[in-house]
Formats: sequence, structure tokens, C-alpha cells
Amino acid sequence: AWARGMGKVSSDAYLYWFTWEPPIPERQAELGAFHAAELGYLFGNLDLFGAVPTDADRQFSDLMASIWTQFAKTGNPNGNGLPEWPPYALDTDAYMELGIETGAKRGLRTEQIALFDRVVARPQTAQ
Repeated sequence: AWARGMGKVSSDAYLYWFTWEPPIPERQAELGAFHAAELGYLFGNLDLFGAVPTDADRQFSDLMASIWTQFAKTGNPNGNGLPEWPPYALDTDAYMELGIETGAKRGLRTEQIALFDRVVARPQTAQ
């Protein structure tokens, strides 16, 4: 909803879906890529939540830090050596998956968003 609302302003919005699963012993499968898991990768605190980082985790963390630094400096996460990240637009529904398969994609959770839109559009009745 926030990204869709950015169509009303002049700044681009960059939507992402974090799918990297931190290697938390005995809980990785249970937790998956949970809310706030990206923070450890973004700030290089890879043992956050008790994770035991691998070389792949360190490389992914370096990539995330580079992307966020580029965005902080320029307002655009794209730069030399970084994956191409298209801005979100209603007509493209573009986003970046940040995970094992990092890359630009389209159509993030479109069925759930359509359901949300239908619920919000329904007239509310007084109880």
C-alpha cells in the first residue's frame, strides 16, 4: 500500500521482499526469513538472533550494505556492480527479491493485495 501510494509524489519507491534465512541453529527452518532478519545483514551484525554466519551470509551482507549505502547517498539503490532494482510502479508492480535468488521481479503477493483492496473498499456497517 505504501509503495502504491508513492505514485502520487515525485520520488521513486523501491519495494523489496527479503527471503534470506539467517542460519539460526535448530530454528532456521522454523523461522525462515522473518521480520527484521534483514537488519543483521544490513548492519553487518550477522550473529544477531543467535545466527552462525557462513561465507555466503557475509557476502550477502556486503551486498545489502552496498545497496543501502548507494540508496542513502543518491536516493537510488542502483549503481556499478549492484543488481538492477527498478522503482515500483503500479503498471509494473516491480520489486527486488533479496535472498538466495536476488533480483528484480514483478507481482509480489498480488492475490493478497487484491484481497486487501477489496476489504478496504467495502462499506463499513455500524454495529
